Amino acid sequence: LSAPTQALASVPAIDDEPIYTVSNVPPTIMLTLDNSGSMDLQYAPIPVWAHIARRCYANSAYNRLYYDPNATYVPPMKADGTRYPNSSYSSAWRNGYITSMGTMDLGAAFPAPGSYGGGTSTYTPGLTAGAGAAYYFTYNGGAPAPGTCYPDADYTRVDMNSASAAQKQNFANWFSYYRTRMLAMKSAISEAFRFIDGNFRVGLHTITNPGARDDQGAFQPVTAFTGAARTTWYDRFQSLRAPGGTPL
Repeated sequence: LSAPTQALASVPAIDDEPIYTVSNVPPTIMLTLDNSGSMDLQYAPIPVWAHIARRCYANSAYNRLYYDPNATYVPPMKADGTRYPNSSYSSAWRNGYITSMGTMDLGAAFPAPGSYGGGTSTYTPGLTAGAGAAYYFTYNGGAPAPGTCYPDADYTRVDMNSASAAQKQNFANWFSYYRTRMLAMKSAISEAFRFIDGNFRVGLHTITNPGARDDQGAFQPVTAFTGAARTTWYDRFQSLRAPGGTPL
C-alpha cells in the first residue's frame, strides 16, 4: 500500500502595503477663500483697530500686517514660476495684482492710518492719499509683549524717505503685495502653491459670490494643476477682490 499524498495549496503573494492605502486617485486640494469685505482691511488681529490713532498701530509687533523692517517682501509668484515685478517707492501700485487701481507716491502721499485698504468694499474708507512720507514705528523697549499697545512715548518714528534704496524697495513691495489681509493671503498662497504640480488636482471656491465670473467671486472645479488649468486658477485667484459681507 502506498502512503496517501497531501495536496498543499500554493501560498499567495502578500502585499507589503495595506489595501486601504492603495489608490490611483491623485491628491486633491480645494482652496476655500474668504473674500468678504473684512479681507480688505490692513490690520490684524481685530483688536488692533481700537488703537488706530496710536503709534503702536504702525508697529509690526502689534499690528501684524504692518511693515516689518526685519522681513523681506519679495514679489509674489505667477503661474509660470516667474515673479511679479518689484513695486516702486515713488509710484507704488495700490494693488499689485490689479494695477488698474493706480499708484501712489510713498515719499509724498503716504495714506493716513485707516486708509490703507483697497477701497473695494464698504468695510474700508478707501486708499486716500496723505501729505507726508511713508513711515513705521519701532518699540524702544526690549521684546514687546504680544498684543500690547504701549504708550506713544515708547515708540520711535522711522521716516522711509531717509531709508536706503533697498529699504524703500522693500517697503514698496509690502505696500503693493502684502498691505491688506487679501494681498498678504494672495502672496502667501501663490508662494505655497508654486510647489504643487500636475500630480495634484486643485480647485478654488470663494465664500462670497462663488457663482460669479468676474473678480467678485469664483468657483473653479478641481482639475489637474498643470498647463492652461494652472494658469486659469492663478489668474482667477489673484484677480479676486473683497466685495461684501460674510455669508456664514
